[in-house]
Amino acid sequence: MKRPNVIIAGAGPIGLTAALLLGSKDIRVTVLEADDKISDALRASTWHPPTLDMLAPYGLTDRMLAAGLLCPSWQIRMHPSGDRAVFDLSVLADETDHPYRLQYEQSKYGQLVLDALGALPGVKIHFSTAVTGLRQAADTVTVLASSQGEEREFTADYVIGADGARSAVRKAIDVELSGDIYPETAILATTMLSVPSPYASAQVVIPTNRNALVQQNELQMLENRLQRQLFQQQQQQFRAQDREIVPPQRPIVPVIKPSCQLQPSGGGFVTVCR
Repeated sequence: MKRPNVIIAGAGPIGLTAALLLGSKDIRVTVLEADDKISDALRASTWHPPTLDMLAPYGLTDRMLAAGLLCPSWQIRMHPSGDRAVFDLSVLADETDHPYRLQYEQSKYGQLVLDALGALPGVKIHFSTAVTGLRQAADTVTVLASSQGEEREFTADYVIGADGARSAVRKAIDVELSGDIYPETAILATTMLSVPSPYASAQVVIPTNRNALVQQNELQMLENRLQRQLFQQQQQQFRAQDREIVPPQRPIVPVIKPSCQLQPSGGGFVTVCR
């Protein structure tokens, strides 16, 4: 019996995960990725119970848990009003093996799956190969791609479009991107920590309706929260080794990037971030 052959457009988390699941079933897979490597950009980082359950049989979940941060609750926040809803995921203990959220960066996950795909001979990945279109026949699909100035064609039984919001696959079959738009936009800033930590950075979201002005006391609250999180993390690590640690004697101050400056405003000060 002929083995199915699948082409996946895009080596993001969806495309790589699809390649892993299909390749593990002895299905031949060809992944076409426009970039020259797995993206290391700061993007999504939250993993929910069903996904962790799905990845566990492939040995990924345990490795992610060893390097990530567990969060026992899930929050939905409304920035304009300050309202929030908190969901205690421990109530799912009888429904899932992972009743919590996991914070584990998308870039790390991509590299983790890429390493796992190396053990599957039926999976091939072509970097620097951008899908530009496709042609459908009765039993096959031919994918058109551009690779370093050269036009190439790949043929398979099926094609999976996992090539993002500007998907060439979706455009080729005339399918619109559906979904909802959040009623607000936000700025994602990267905060580099100047203290020893297995986590090199933290992400801070500033709603754009605040005009990128952050009150100084809010930055201080952020610094204090980061300090508490690091201390709690250290406590957990040392408890595992039956040791005790002393709380830091002075605040741990993160280095904020992008750069921020204090400017006088209405008798006080505001921090302007650029």
